[in-house]
Amino acid sequence: MNDLLSKVLCVKCGGYLQIKVNLAECKKCGKKYLFENGILIMLSSISLQDKQNQYQKRFYDDHYKSDDANKELEWKKRWVTRLLGFLPKNKKSCILDLACGQAYMTLAIAQKGYQVIACDISISGLLRARREAKKRGVEKNILFIACDINKIIFKKNTFDFIVLLHVLEHLIADKQIMKKVISFSKANATYYIGVPLSLVYVFPLFMPLYVCSDRRVGHLRRYTLESIMRLFTFKAEPIFTVYTGHLIKFLGLFLTKIGVNILEQQIEDLDEKMLLTKLWASNITTVIKRKT
Repeated sequence: MNDLLSKVLCVKCGGYLQIKVNLAECKKCGKKYLFENGILIMLSSISLQDKQNQYQKRFYDDHYKSDDANKELEWKKRWVTRLLGFLPKNKKSCILDLACGQAYMTLAIAQKGYQVIACDISISGLLRARREAKKRGVEKNILFIACDINKIIFKKNTFDFIVLLHVLEHLIADKQIMKKVISFSKANATYYIGVPLSLVYVFPLFMPLYVCSDRRVGHLRRYTLESIMRLFTFKAEPIFTVYTGHLIKFLGLFLTKIGVNILEQQIEDLDEKMLLTKLWASNITTVIKRKT
């Protein structure tokens, strides 16, 4: 915990933090941040005045309290499997999971022995993640932080691997945040990015459903691989790109709703057969490295 906390800076002045009883205190300005149920609270009242932040916090606090949000779903397992294949070989590497939600990626990474900082605006999501971390015996590998991604600050050149799974589309200034994230990262860092795919590629008849869903969950935009690449301030290259959530998956889910016996695993198998096909997909996942 002390080692992970040394990577985090005061959101007020950028000073270093030190642990005291149930809190972290800035050595420079004296600002105190409480630990509540093992979570470092760095959210401020100013951050929560932002309308987008207000909506996101309210929506996801409610969402992560529901049982449906925390089920062991097949698609989560497959996303985790893909991610684990790109983790650094060095177990001493420091990993950042930005907007971790219920932190299923964080937990899987920590179980592999890595040190992870997991940030999110939803305290209810972090609470559930913290309980699950204790259950799995990996709580010492994780620093959970409740924060506004727009405000959080880390030491420069800290992270070897950064998870940005369904976060960029929620941010007003995605390019500005990406620039900040890059400054926290080492020169040879790996970026694991998952975002909703541009509506250009979705099944046309479903487009109104996607638009309504985007508004409901707080999506501000969708992406192509090209628009993701434009977020980087250095010459970067995608070393892995797949597309998920194809029309065939939604048809499979629809059939299960009307009583046709199709297993979740079978539905995901059908979707995975089209991982390299962007047409009629709904998500893009890519792994980015600095171009050498």
